[in-house]
Amino acid sequence: GYSSVRIEGSKYTRKNLLNLYVSFITAFIVLLIIGAFGPNVWDIEGTQFGLERTLIQGVPVRFISNESRQIKKENQIFVVQSRLKSPTFTGYDRNTTSARTTIEIILSVTANDKNIVDAVSLHRNVECFAGNEYCNWMNLMTVDLVDSSEYLITGDLVGPESWKLVPKGSLTVTVSQDVMTSVDTRAWFINAAYTRFEMAWKYIFLVITAFILLTPRYGYMDKFRRMRKSSRSFQQRWTLVLLIALLGFNDIFFVLRIYSSGDAQIGLTIFYIISVIIFVAYLLLWWLIAFSDNSHFSDNRNLEEFSNRSPLKSWLWKVLLVGSISMLNLVAYLYYRYNKYVSPAYDGISEYGYAAKFFTAFMIPLLMAYVSWILIYFVQQCRGITSLSPGYQYLYLITSLTFVISIIGMCTAAFYPWSTSSITFLGFHGLYNIYIWSLAYAYTPTFEERFREDVAEQEMATQQRSEEI
Repeated sequence: GYSSVRIEGSKYTRKNLLNLYVSFITAFIVLLIIGAFGPNVWDIEGTQFGLERTLIQGVPVRFISNESRQIKKENQIFVVQSRLKSPTFTGYDRNTTSARTTIEIILSVTANDKNIVDAVSLHRNVECFAGNEYCNWMNLMTVDLVDSSEYLITGDLVGPESWKLVPKGSLTVTVSQDVMTSVDTRAWFINAAYTRFEMAWKYIFLVITAFILLTPRYGYMDKFRRMRKSSRSFQQRWTLVLLIALLGFNDIFFVLRIYSSGDAQIGLTIFYIISVIIFVAYLLLWWLIAFSDNSHFSDNRNLEEFSNRSPLKSWLWKVLLVGSISMLNLVAYLYYRYNKYVSPAYDGISEYGYAAKFFTAFMIPLLMAYVSWILIYFVQQCRGITSLSPGYQYLYLITSLTFVISIIGMCTAAFYPWSTSSITFLGFHGLYNIYIWSLAYAYTPTFEERFREDVAEQEMATQQRSEEI
């Protein structure tokens, strides 16, 4: 039979399990509070504001002139944005008329006296809504791997051939005229204090995970290794996989990734992104299987039935769905990274956004299918949760909580493409760590069980010797 695990022990009464659940929630809330008092993720500095320019059709006009920006490695990411003041068109009231166009920007950038962008032509959408003083911010350039200390930026705006105007209550009209406007430019970069905050917590999580996994005798790996293979349940095997994947998710090479340069920095970043994709894939698959086969939490008989079912029948569609999500994420990132390597001005979104729209068109149906699948199982099994043993009710509750919070984070873009605040970073990163640690605690085999296994082996050996005699 399968090995007994800690969560099945007699001392884990409903009261003790309630205390575990409260501890889980308390730890999560404490991390949120710490994150709430953490440093801001972004520093924003205005570089040039209110530069008046006349946009003449097809004529370039300088709006950034040799703008110098000093950047440290700890700033990680460097973004330059510009916006236009909403122009006034002859015969139209700016307060009741929206305007939009696509504008060409000619950008040149040097990094430590080396040309990395040489008069590259970019196209950005401009949206000026009625009553707003300014149009939308346009991303000019994103340096997502800072490996230089100084960036020098020059930019020209080319007057658009036409503007589409939408007067309130009227149809869209197209006008071609030169307009007077002003240009604001600002720089975003990650706060160095936040980088140190992120680094400290990632390594705290990493050390705790390594301790839980690798400590001799008491670590999960050692206890798992000392079990008989026939006694290892599906949950115990999957928890081991999640713990190992969690090491990569916690960014083992974070320090090297920040302070390295060139190809080494790119390679370490790709390794980290792949590690995150692998961890998320294992987690998604675990949730799908755990919810769909919740009956296997009840007793060892169901555990054995679950594990003995045909892998093709039990896993095929789940693996295909999660594998498709993961491969699409990987291909999207590698596509972005390749284009970023070829042209540092590429950001994957602003230049018409064809690639982003393409990947989104595939990703949204896959995610909807995944969430719908989970929700169907969730609704079906809410009625049967009372039939579970108290230990597995606890696991069901923390799994449900982690899943729901993850879906909220995904829908609100809380952790894409970068953490939006210290609280989102520490909340989500901490939640996944606490959750996987809780699984490891729950599914750790007990000493009593190993003792019973040893006794059973001795009895079997004695019986075989008696039969031989």
